[in-house]
Amino acid sequence: MRWSIPERFIQRGRAYVDEGRVTKLSYDRQLEEWYAEVIGTKRYQVILDGTVKEQDCCNCPAWESRGYCKHTVAVELYLRDQGYNRVMSQNHSLQALEKSPNVSEKLISELNDQLTKVSQDVPPMQIEVLLESNGGMFDSPDNQTLMVSLRAGYRDGKMYMVRNISLFLLKYYQADFYETKQATYYLGEHAFDRASQKVLADLCSLVRHQEKLLDNHRGYSVPAKSLLLPKFMLKQWLRAEDDVRDLIECRVAGALGISSQWGQINPYATVISEDENETLTVEMLPTFDAFFPEEGYFCRGGLFSELNPQQLRIFTEFQHTLKKVPAFKLVFTNEQRQAFFDVIYPQLKQISDTHFDDQLALEWVDEPLKSVLTLQISGKQLVADVRFNYADYVFNYPENGTGDYQVIVQRDSLQEKRLVQQLENYGFKVKRDSLQRVFPKKEALYEFFTSELPVYRDHFDEVLVADDLQELFLEGMKYQPDITIDVESSWLDIKFDISGISEQEVDGILTSLLKGKNFHTLANGQMITLENEPYQRLADHLKKLASRPDFKLGHLQLPKYQSIVLAQQLADTNNVTLQPAFEQMIHDLREFETSELAVPSQFNGELRPYQLTGYRWMAMLQDYGFGGILADDMGLGKTIQTISYCLHIKETPSEPILIIAPASLVYNWKKEFERFAPSMKVAVINGDVASRQALLEQWSDFDVLLTSYGTYRQDEDKYRRHQCHTLFLDEAQMVKNTNTKTFQAIKRVKAQQRFALSGTPIENRVDEIWALFYLLMPGLLPSFKQFQSLSTEEIRHLIRPFILRRTKQEVLTELPDKVETTIYSELTPEQKVVYLAQLKEIQEQMSGMNTEQFRENRFSILSGITRLRQICCSPALFMPDYHGESGKLKQLEALVESALASGRRMLIFSQFTSMLSIIEARLAKMGQEVFYLRGSTSSAKRQEMVDAFNDGQHSIFLISLKAGGTGLNLTGADTVILYDLWWNPAVEEQATGRAHRMGQEKEVEVWRLVAEGTIEEKIVSLQAQKKSLFTDILGSSATQLTEEDIRQLLLE
Repeated sequence: MRWSIPERFIQRGRAYVDEGRVTKLSYDRQLEEWYAEVIGTKRYQVILDGTVKEQDCCNCPAWESRGYCKHTVAVELYLRDQGYNRVMSQNHSLQALEKSPNVSEKLISELNDQLTKVSQDVPPMQIEVLLESNGGMFDSPDNQTLMVSLRAGYRDGKMYMVRNISLFLLKYYQADFYETKQATYYLGEHAFDRASQKVLADLCSLVRHQEKLLDNHRGYSVPAKSLLLPKFMLKQWLRAEDDVRDLIECRVAGALGISSQWGQINPYATVISEDENETLTVEMLPTFDAFFPEEGYFCRGGLFSELNPQQLRIFTEFQHTLKKVPAFKLVFTNEQRQAFFDVIYPQLKQISDTHFDDQLALEWVDEPLKSVLTLQISGKQLVADVRFNYADYVFNYPENGTGDYQVIVQRDSLQEKRLVQQLENYGFKVKRDSLQRVFPKKEALYEFFTSELPVYRDHFDEVLVADDLQELFLEGMKYQPDITIDVESSWLDIKFDISGISEQEVDGILTSLLKGKNFHTLANGQMITLENEPYQRLADHLKKLASRPDFKLGHLQLPKYQSIVLAQQLADTNNVTLQPAFEQMIHDLREFETSELAVPSQFNGELRPYQLTGYRWMAMLQDYGFGGILADDMGLGKTIQTISYCLHIKETPSEPILIIAPASLVYNWKKEFERFAPSMKVAVINGDVASRQALLEQWSDFDVLLTSYGTYRQDEDKYRRHQCHTLFLDEAQMVKNTNTKTFQAIKRVKAQQRFALSGTPIENRVDEIWALFYLLMPGLLPSFKQFQSLSTEEIRHLIRPFILRRTKQEVLTELPDKVETTIYSELTPEQKVVYLAQLKEIQEQMSGMNTEQFRENRFSILSGITRLRQICCSPALFMPDYHGESGKLKQLEALVESALASGRRMLIFSQFTSMLSIIEARLAKMGQEVFYLRGSTSSAKRQEMVDAFNDGQHSIFLISLKAGGTGLNLTGADTVILYDLWWNPAVEEQATGRAHRMGQEKEVEVWRLVAEGTIEEKIVSLQAQKKSLFTDILGSSATQLTEEDIRQLLLE
């Protein structure tokens, strides 16, 4: 038994034992606990700790408050009488005692008891909330703290003070029973009404915060019946519904219980009087019952009110001063009179209800302050004239004798000082009875008008600016330029006119705008602000139109090809006038399909509707001096549209037209001219140097000159002597590399107009479109560096008027279908051995290789990949001693045999000419004669073979993918076999386009041969992933093999 238990409790415990009040003794060896029931005013459950710790427990109120009671003492004494030691381990045998139920049984029993109690009808409870004040926590007798305590009881019954509010709230939180001497209450939430639940929930949260607060201020204690009540919770209660406020009774400062409210009142009542010596007496009487300084609020008769931080500061100052004077009276002499009204009275009014005697009231003026600031120029100084007006009473700053009135004017001295300080912060100083500063110039003057002056207008009631000062600042919103756009020769002319400002000054304004300046100073010293939204939007547009605009007398000239962009850029700009010539050009660029230009009478043929549109589009661009790219799908007749354009140009005398094409297509062009424009004089510039020289000397005798890229590059110096009307670049993707000599040579061609023809103007990178337009229309696109930062949508937006692309699906609805099939073959066993050995070698080479090392070894890696692709075709391509079979070659043999039996005529493409030679030999063994077009085939021979095949000679045409993928018309075939795959699906599309093109009457089948389980399978997947970017730009597709692609092919 603990020694600290008082003797009287031990005596009462002994009496309980002697009276036989200890019953139901049992034990639990596992938990080392004794259990008993003690009969007192009620039956109490006692748990006695069976260890040396003596951590006992009883459910009586005394144990809850003290941690010991007579009931626990009685149980221990009872054990001694029965011959047992309370430390359970020191007892030899406990068989004579009843064993307590195990833990699980006790849990079931206890929870069942709780459910039984909760399920019973619970008598409704009610509470009353008592507010009381107490001495301060922080050792100051003037400080008060607000306490909250509770009374509780059954509804409509007697109410009792809650002696231990923390325990009461704990039982409420636990939905448990709370025992007092009077009764046992069940404090479940549903025992209380909604308003009481709100208050009790708030107090439960308050208990935890108070424990922490008191831990930090150990010298202060709160009675067990009370809690410290913070202001925020009091405000919530008093501003809540009536049913919450009705629970609250105010007993602050010993007042009888009254209802409470939250409002706005002053803590003092003040009377100001005057004696015969004009001495002021200010009597300040406190009106509050209690003041709570820690949270700045007070109470008067149940009405609570709070002070804001400024009021609290003033209240504290007066409170300290009043302690030093008798009867709460402050006295001010006649000399202090004005100071009182200027300084003290404005602050006194914030915390006090103030009254005056009758005589003083007659001399009193209490009107609101109206501050007036006048700014003007005086010589080289900026002068600020400050006036403080109170109705008809005016006070200047600095004081200069004005304001000597025979009445008391209540001045707002604090606000006056703030306003003067505002001026002094900007450099104004008192000089010769006025506030002055050096007149600002340039940036400082701009800051004055845009930053400083708005501050004054925010603080002063009225700000007046002298006319000569205000005229120096021109608000840009009132001086917006009127813009007129017209077409002059080969230029767009943009005229900017600003009312009241000369043309030379307009140039300066626009130049300042593009330099990012916020204003521009005119020659007369006036400044115009450029920060407003319309000017900034105009600056953005101008920067996009020209990198270094050159304004001349209010005019800006731009190349005409920027007309579409200009029209769109300035669409949201106010005051824009479009002249008829400009509007017509915009209409023609956007609505070229509506043109009614007739086909030249000497055209020997008929144009399809979409071809007629293409011809008119080129003619329209030529009329305005523009170039462009005709990017129609392969087989849609770019050649015939070009020929019709050439005839149109030659209807009026002009320089010859120069067409540069791949060598393999030059004679095809000549043949097409002979067919559709026999009246035109066409020269093919080829042969030896002398022959070419002779033809070039007859330059002006020809309508059209045809040459190849290679030949042109050799003869460039001779072409420089001549001017051509239009330059056409056929298969223009061949000159996409800006670093080649061919590109540089073509850039120097002297031509009025330039057009490119290409079904795939972008093959590998979107940068290629920049290169083509750099040749065709220099300046249309921004610098290469800027171009790389443009989005796909921005690029499309810039080039849309100057590129025309139609696909077969769009315009050749009568074209037979193209059916594409991927046919898989299996490597032969000997072929697989070679493939796996090569693959392992490459993978080991790349293993652990970083990006830098990859770049250094890129060539050897690509060579290894080519080797893998060759093995898929046939290891014999690079292994002369390989005598095994190729699975794909065997499959091709079977496919050809089946196709021939079905009457099909085939084009077989391969990237590897040596593979085509192997195929040629294999087909010869099958008794099949073939045409074979390789890179070394001359142009004339090439055309001869094409014509023969289309006329029905032989059923198979072997073609090198790169040599014969463009410019050929092989509609005599109905089957295309792609023996091996190329990275770029556009190249394969060109190959299939040799047969699937205008003039084809049969369904075309495309068979793509793929070696299963090899790099070729991954190439098919890679092609599918990479078709989207260029479709976004042109509706075309292209790929480029990146490091990521290579790693995906070889390592994944």
